[in-house]
Amino acid sequence: MDFSNKNNMEELRSRIATKNARLGIVGLGYVGLPLALEFVRAGFRVNGIELDKTKLERIKAGVSYISDVNSKNLKDAIDSGQFKTGDSYKVVSDLDCVSICVPTPLSKTRDPDVSHI
Repeated sequence: MDFSNKNNMEELRSRIATKNARLGIVGLGYVGLPLALEFVRAGFRVNGIELDKTKLERIKAGVSYISDVNSKNLKDAIDSGQFKTGDSYKVVSDLDCVSICVPTPLSKTRDPDVSHI
């Protein structure tokens, strides 16, 4: 969506206000997974993208590997159809908003390593 167009921006605002915005989270680790579930709890449908097959299998099974995420809440979000996950970026073209939640560790000079992005 071209956000330089005022009408498109208003359309996005409307989709967010009515919970019809299509949201995505790239990286379902200790930041991305809780964020995705908070969006689901707020009434949004969320697509999560995770490249780590082991993490993705656990998420799809409704088993949390994050201490702050309750497995029952995760399973409920998946079972409701509000939270879908996969390892493909193809879904991004269908989304209105995407949050990137990948590791950005600091180097010895305290600069972030953005290679995951």
